[in-house]
Amino acid sequence: MRFCGRSLRCLLPVLLFLATAPNMLANSGTAVLIEQAENGDGVAQLNLGLAYANAFGGLSTDDTKAAYWFRQAAEQGYAEAQYQLGAAYEKGLGELSTDDIQALYWYRKAA
Repeated sequence: MRFCGRSLRCLLPVLLFLATAPNMLANSGTAVLIEQAENGDGVAQLNLGLAYANAFGGLSTDDTKAAYWFRQAAEQGYAEAQYQLGAAYEKGLGELSTDDIQALYWYRKAA
């Protein structure tokens, strides 16, 4: 199954991150973002997942951590995180094995 293609949907996570995270990443803000995510802030969890997935904010790419943070935000009901978790299952991101059923489940929750 391929859901992303070259659509605007692929750019949405990056645009969301760029729109909501600049203040979190300024002046050692990555540490603040991590702290907020660890304290249960769903937006911070999503942004941290995007940061790990795309090597933003001085973080190196870590697909396992990206999938972890997407799940944390997705379980709180954040639609973009649910979509990202679906994509993670579709691709087998990090330690997740490719699972089309889980991918479809999370894509549907995100819709």
